[in-house]
Amino acid sequence: MKRILVVGCGDVAQRAIPWLVRRFRVFALVRRPEAAAEVRRLGAVPVLGDLDDRRSLSRLAGVADAVLHFAPPPAQGKTDPRTRHLLAALASRGSLPQHLIYISTTGVYGDCGGA
Repeated sequence: MKRILVVGCGDVAQRAIPWLVRRFRVFALVRRPEAAAEVRRLGAVPVLGDLDDRRSLSRLAGVADAVLHFAPPPAQGKTDPRTRHLLAALASRGSLPQHLIYISTTGVYGDCGGA
């Protein structure tokens, strides 16, 4: 069974996880224990870590064949250290997942009041 790592478990990812778990073994990167309980309820295996703390990401290496990256970049700055940390962690054992799909976030447009 293919293994997928979901990074950034906000609204869109939480809607996707129930569909994904029917077809794949799903791991989900979460920052807080409360979020771990939620993704576990959805059928995914939680992995505690924080994209802003690259040391916390060491257990991601080799965990998945594919990555769905929903996490937004930091609000400030011109680069995305979160994605850089993720890629470094995934490659730390010498191999990367076969696929990495960068979705980012629906939050880039802000709240448009239902428009």
